[in-house]
Amino acid sequence: MGMTRRQWTVWLAAWLPLSLWFARPLWVTRTPPLCDLPNHLARITALHHLNDQWWQLSDWYERSLGLVPYLAHYYVVHLMSYVTRDVTTANQIYMVAYVMTAPLCGLAFARATGRSPWLAFLTLPVATGIFLQWGFISFCAGVMVMLPCCALLFRLLDQPSRRRAIGLGAATAGLYFCHVLPWGTFGVYAALILIIELAARRPWKTVLTAAGAVSFSLLLFVFGMLRARSSGYLQPNQPYKAISDTPDMILKRALEQFNFWGDRSVDEWVQIGLLVAVMVLVLSERSASDEPWHKRVRVPLAFMLSLALLFALPFWLLAPFNWWMINTRFIMLVALFGCFLPRGELKAVRAGVLAASIALACLMPRYAALVYKEFAGRVEPIMRLIQATPLGSNTLLVHTPRQPGQVSPFDDPHLQPRMDLWRELYNYPLVLRGGFDPYLYDDGFPVKRKKALAAPVYETAALQSKSVDESVFVARRMLHGWDFIIVAEDNRDVIPVDGVALVMEQGPWGLYRNLNKDRPPEIDPPGTPVREP
Repeated sequence: MGMTRRQWTVWLAAWLPLSLWFARPLWVTRTPPLCDLPNHLARITALHHLNDQWWQLSDWYERSLGLVPYLAHYYVVHLMSYVTRDVTTANQIYMVAYVMTAPLCGLAFARATGRSPWLAFLTLPVATGIFLQWGFISFCAGVMVMLPCCALLFRLLDQPSRRRAIGLGAATAGLYFCHVLPWGTFGVYAALILIIELAARRPWKTVLTAAGAVSFSLLLFVFGMLRARSSGYLQPNQPYKAISDTPDMILKRALEQFNFWGDRSVDEWVQIGLLVAVMVLVLSERSASDEPWHKRVRVPLAFMLSLALLFALPFWLLAPFNWWMINTRFIMLVALFGCFLPRGELKAVRAGVLAASIALACLMPRYAALVYKEFAGRVEPIMRLIQATPLGSNTLLVHTPRQPGQVSPFDDPHLQPRMDLWRELYNYPLVLRGGFDPYLYDDGFPVKRKKALAAPVYETAALQSKSVDESVFVARRMLHGWDFIIVAEDNRDVIPVDGVALVMEQGPWGLYRNLNKDRPPEIDPPGTPVREP
């Protein structure tokens, strides 16, 4: 659907303020409640400051880069940090850029599929939705990059040229460097589109050119799998093992993703309103399409494929490698391609419905900014204590063990249930001051661990504690090597009377200096029950 110069001007005039408004929650605080964000920041920080003697990271980690997914996030932020002089700031810029480019990706897809360019603004609530709250930054970026990849594929098939083939190959490689899930989905989708092109008696030479452009990134995938095997992340000798969901469980998980903030309901109502608006736009289209059938099925096929993968793939892959929350992520792809199901021009009532839905979606950034600020206020005492430690020190943030009947000690009652936001905060000592981080996710990229200090184990998707003993801080076994300990008020009985000194307190948290850092740890025989420190 073509755009006049005036329409371009109006679209761009709407894009800039809307994009900035939806990105606003990401720059109102340096500690937004994005679940996996602290771990991502810790890994990028370890990469960026690895050779800086003041950060004392090279004693614990070594560089381990490769042409693998997440490279488009980690390495780009690493390079940006040379300009910003701060990893957190560079990552904020990266996330803001992701939100602002989402409508541009949507615009490319809309133009290539004959959709209204105004539908591209529906990508903003999708881009800033629940999966960004989970901290799936690379995955979310990859989902948005799928849109221009699809657009390039369509352009190549409809108007083949060498330039478009090279562009498609480069874009598909970039998609792989974001995240393997949207890359794999695009590969399956492209294969189906090429089969449909052949069924429509389209030129086989064009189809082969498109197949070659998309398949180029398969080489990167092969290299990535070989690297995962050599690093130990992939265990090829282990048989396939996964946890799959029943249809009713998938629907339950989908409904859970509507709940952004546990103590507010505006998020659910806004998303229901957006869903209804898209359905109205789809059902209100009355004009017949003169597009060939092989073009007409492109958007519905992307939607149906995402829906099929949501129900077909497992929730949790346990072997030959560990990968959590697989199928649920396809809710984002279903929502994204669903935004482009409406066909035809948007005039009169249909234009009003779309405008009203975008205006309704604008409520979300307002409330998100408030929620982010409130969360930042709750974690500020921890941040102040960490900042009070010297650069390069080893600081352990001791978590409170799970209490009987408690679902998780890391939930925040004001935010999305089951997200365990406070668990990942324990990576901030490395992010802010360097040193060793026992909770850095060590999958061999972009750094890998050389040695470690003893610390309590908390349960994650990648690591399950095998005994109560592992999850409890036992000072006589775990104080060795740590410079400082941060502990909550309700858990201070784990701190020994001798050998540590209180440095300062902030709210319910206390910072202790370890006076016996070099004392060798005591080793208990296997099976010894946990004793008080």
